[in-house]
Amino acid sequence: AMTDEPGCEESRHIRAVLELPGLDPITLRPGDIEAYQGEFETFLKSMEEPFDSNMTIPLLSYSAARRRGFRAVLDGVDGDIVATLDPDILTGLLRNGNWGRAYREARGFASFYRGVYAPWSSVGRLIALNACRAFVPRFVRTAAHPLQRRREVRDALARSFVSRECAASTDVPGRLRGLFAIRDLYPSMTARERRAGELVHPQLCVALERYHRVAASQGIEARHPFLDKRVVEFCLALPWDQKVRDGWSKWIIRQATAGFLPDTVRFRRNRWLSLGWRFHSAFMAKSSAFLEGELSRDMTALAPYADRARLRELNNRYVHGDATAAETLWTAAVLSFWLRKMKFSRYDSSVATNGPAPLSHHAGTE
Repeated sequence: AMTDEPGCEESRHIRAVLELPGLDPITLRPGDIEAYQGEFETFLKSMEEPFDSNMTIPLLSYSAARRRGFRAVLDGVDGDIVATLDPDILTGLLRNGNWGRAYREARGFASFYRGVYAPWSSVGRLIALNACRAFVPRFVRTAAHPLQRRREVRDALARSFVSRECAASTDVPGRLRGLFAIRDLYPSMTARERRAGELVHPQLCVALERYHRVAASQGIEARHPFLDKRVVEFCLALPWDQKVRDGWSKWIIRQATAGFLPDTVRFRRNRWLSLGWRFHSAFMAKSSAFLEGELSRDMTALAPYADRARLRELNNRYVHGDATAAETLWTAAVLSFWLRKMKFSRYDSSVATNGPAPLSHHAGTE
């Protein structure tokens, strides 16, 4: 998946790899969305969970692989847990008195994440935050957690379209506090303990299930080499400086690919750059009738869960060119579609049921 935009860093690295000999690549660009519109529409009508609808590039990749006759696709899930470490490693270095090494690593992290993730792009902020975790008594940090959690919950709900009534009746604030609370354990964990905990966390299981559902919809098996049991055990046993060094993530991978990948790709900076939104935006542009049908009326299916007034306001902004509202609107439209489908579907394989109308002709009626 790539774009022809000259300034797109991700695409520049992809083009560098495509120049290697012996490859027979399948390239996908946002302009190819139209050729896969049928697969997208069929997938949306049959998806098991509404969250799966944001897997645009994986779905495209699996569909393209199926067209080429492949049966399995390998990916990089989850190299960020198995093969690297985050700046939290600085806490242990400071606690053990390795101030010089901590400063060098903080400077490396700040350079690596500059322009991508502000909290990790400042040497002073990294040192201060991790020094607090390392030296401030636990009871002091614990006393501050409720205030921090309340702020995080408030910000998360403000970004959401979930109605106040739904949030209160299903205890969304409590669920979010429980989700965020795992961070409170980090200062007391070694790097290996934290990684082991993340590998068995339900969030990773949910992510893998999503990849497998989307792949299966296209007749493809999703495979994750980083999560091979042998690779996981090997990486957990590695010294921390083989996973991150001078701020460089996945250090052992960068070293192992010498001679196989161009150095410009091996030592690219910036994690989390993604082309996904470009492809998803292209699909949304082809699905205007679907969005209008789900969000321009009374949104009855969403009534028990969503703040419909907020969604109408976001929809009005989107119609008038405000792209910042697009992701929230898409999530709401897919949820509305899925709720209606679930309401009228029968889980009886012996009974033929009429599926939802094609997205391009969907009228949004109940």
